[in-house]
Amino acid sequence: MSDFIIQIGEAIAPELVARKLQSRPGTQNRIPRIFRFPWGSAVIQSPPGRGYSPLETDMHVFACSGRPRVIGIAHEVAGDDGFCRAAFGILKNESIDAMLESLTGMFALTLLGDDGFRVVTDLLGSQPVYQTVGTISGTMCIGTNADIVAEVSGHKSDIDLVSVGEFVVFDQITFPFTTYRFITELEPASVKEWQCLYQQTRSFNKSYWQPREPESWPSRAENARS
Repeated sequence: MSDFIIQIGEAIAPELVARKLQSRPGTQNRIPRIFRFPWGSAVIQSPPGRGYSPLETDMHVFACSGRPRVIGIAHEVAGDDGFCRAAFGILKNESIDAMLESLTGMFALTLLGDDGFRVVTDLLGSQPVYQTVGTISGTMCIGTNADIVAEVSGHKSDIDLVSVGEFVVFDQITFPFTTYRFITELEPASVKEWQCLYQQTRSFNKSYWQPREPESWPSRAENARS
């Protein structure tokens, strides 16, 4: 398991969030890291294995959840933050599209700075990310663990009985709903940005891939050339 929990404002202390992440079975030896910003905080528990530690720069923190890989790069030999350093290098020197085209596997990425943060979800939403507005005014919570997001935001007792019934019958819940009211899942294959400036928060969402079926398919020769 690997997760990040991001708070706008402070519904509960990030140290408590870190303890909740670390107290889960199998994660006792994986100490979460706390990062503080003018708008709130992020608690990051990195994926197991070498190369997934958050990358800290002068301006940003870049981190991941899941088990992503940069195609063609053995990031384990590049140090504790090998993956994050490689992916952030593509993002910084080329573009977010170039970075996403270079990645494989299930993942959620986050880029955090003093003016806000971005969250990127993978193509299939294999690593879900959840969002909600907290019960305390001016607070929000975004994270990869729905139960902890619910607890942090004050929605732990707001059970969505329709979604629970759907899960019991069909073993799944219709996107974007969850077992908690007011907590929804971010779209797969999307980049969502929160700008936190002058005590105001604005969010923007962009899909970087959508399933489309072309009216005609390339020939075998065209496919071979490409």
